[in-house]
Amino acid sequence: LNFKQAWALRMPKAAVWPAVLLLIPATNIMGIGIFRLASLVIPVPTQVLEQFAQSIMPKELSAWQMILFLAILPGICEELAFRGTLLYGLRRRFSPVVLAIAVGIIFGFFHISYFRIIPTGFLGIILTTLALLTGSIFPGIVLHIGNNAFAYLASVQHLPIAKLEWWTYLIAAAVFAFCIHIIYRNRTPYPDLRSH
Repeated sequence: LNFKQAWALRMPKAAVWPAVLLLIPATNIMGIGIFRLASLVIPVPTQVLEQFAQSIMPKELSAWQMILFLAILPGICEELAFRGTLLYGLRRRFSPVVLAIAVGIIFGFFHISYFRIIPTGFLGIILTTLALLTGSIFPGIVLHIGNNAFAYLASVQHLPIAKLEWWTYLIAAAVFAFCIHIIYRNRTPYPDLRSH
């Protein structure tokens, strides 16, 4: 493979970056909202969530180690795998919409835990859409790292982001739509895509 092509190692337009930074909290809050909705259909016992949190956040690790292991490494490695190699490999097989959904769903299933599939699949669709609109892997890496770091820091600071009011999700959705609009207006489409 030509890794520069396969991993989409291109810089997007500068106007994309402020929108990507605003997407971090908006996407995280929307993901929590989707998790809460999914929990109405597939309830997740509290003890399962607590065990999961303990398994991915051992107390003996320092904050910088947690950011490294939960945010930076997954943000780089998973983006290279999913929005790099996988997206590149499927780019001519599906239309862009189907491609974003397919790569996102595969990303969701990769995270194995049944209660994480829907919100992680949602994040995967957003990250894939970002790569398709910018033609670059870098905005997705920043959003992925930021999303994971945001979730970790909110947990450590005991912020009640899992119990927000309904209007908070509406604000997050409005910010999200605004950011996607900015990114779309400054798009550099992913090269060599199937047109329909």
